[in-house]
Amino acid sequence: MDSLYIVGSCSECRGLSVAVSGNYAYSASGYNGLLVSDITSPASPLFVSHADADGYAVDVAVSGDYAYIATIDPPVSNGYANITVGNRGLKVIDISNPSLPSVVGSVDTPLGSSGVAVYGDCAYTVGHGGFYVIDIKSPSSPMIVGFVDTSGDPTCISIFSEYAYIADGLLLHVVDISNPSLPSIARSIDTPYLRSRMTFSGHYAYVVGGDGLHVLDVRFPRFPRIVKCVEITGQPMDIAISGNYAFVTDHWVGLQLIDIKSPGSPVIIGSFDTPLAYGIAASGNYAYIVGHAGLQVLAIAYPTSYPKISL
Repeated sequence: MDSLYIVGSCSECRGLSVAVSGNYAYSASGYNGLLVSDITSPASPLFVSHADADGYAVDVAVSGDYAYIATIDPPVSNGYANITVGNRGLKVIDISNPSLPSVVGSVDTPLGSSGVAVYGDCAYTVGHGGFYVIDIKSPSSPMIVGFVDTSGDPTCISIFSEYAYIADGLLLHVVDISNPSLPSIARSIDTPYLRSRMTFSGHYAYVVGGDGLHVLDVRFPRFPRIVKCVEITGQPMDIAISGNYAFVTDHWVGLQLIDIKSPGSPVIIGSFDTPLAYGIAASGNYAYIVGHAGLQVLAIAYPTSYPKISL
């Protein structure tokens, strides 16, 4: 990578989490619900539409013509009269026309949902109430079909090989979802404090939270093993992987670029100033970052040597 630099931005498109599908970026944007940005031209991303989530939108997953939004209760003193306290859980939004997204279904999960992932015909959410399996075969009528009490405060979820991996503070739960209506905890392992996001590449899981990036060997999915931690000073929030590199947003110290060619020996090789960043997604030669500054589009490539970070 010869350089890492912002090629475009959209200040209107603030968010906490972002997913990219085709020529659009979809941001879970707190009080603003779902924000849709046209990224056909990465140098000129444009806000095109939004859909109210009637809750505080914190995470988003996209599958086909639908966006799935995890919502929690907003702060009571928010000044947003159109948001109903107590209306929290999963919202299903039809994005077949990105210019006119509309909520077509919802399901309440007690105490809200802070993370969502989609796999097959089900959406999987986590929150204060535990782990929920939601049948989405009929997007207009999502229905809870399975539940696991994690006895904690899980905040993020990712799916790998018919297992759901759930970060729950000082525990990582591995939940067998081979039968979605009968999910069960296959294993729980002690971990450093993990509360942010995770993703998978090959047979490794990359989890950010607490004190940095944690790499887990998941070649035996029921028996994950922590192989390395890279300390990140600040507050790591989210992660995306492109090729042999991990991009970690940090709320305070900016984007961290980490070489993961050798998963057992990851190395921070650069950083980039992205003030108050939250979510990130990578697609093609670009990374899409959302936060207080809106949507920022960074050009990325596949380095042959350590990168030079530049504006």
